[in-house]
Amino acid sequence: MFEFSGLVLVVTGLVEVAKFTGLSSRYAPILAIVVGLILSFIANSDVVGYGLPQIAMTGLVIGLTASGFYSAAKTVVLNK
Repeated sequence: MFEFSGLVLVVTGLVEVAKFTGLSSRYAPILAIVVGLILSFIANSDVVGYGLPQIAMTGLVIGLTASGFYSAAKTVVLNK
């Protein structure tokens, strides 16, 4: 199984790159969920016994965790 904590950091980084290139902050959580789902499908495509619902749920958790991680870091660093 792939290390999912690393995927959370990758999703956060990719969303930040997208925001830097012009993506509105309003759409960042949606992008985080989509990227989390895509990376989950890629990372778990060869895992035996992992069904489609489990892969989708893992991707959803990764995306939601990444968007929450960014919000928490922004609150701590910027005091917003």
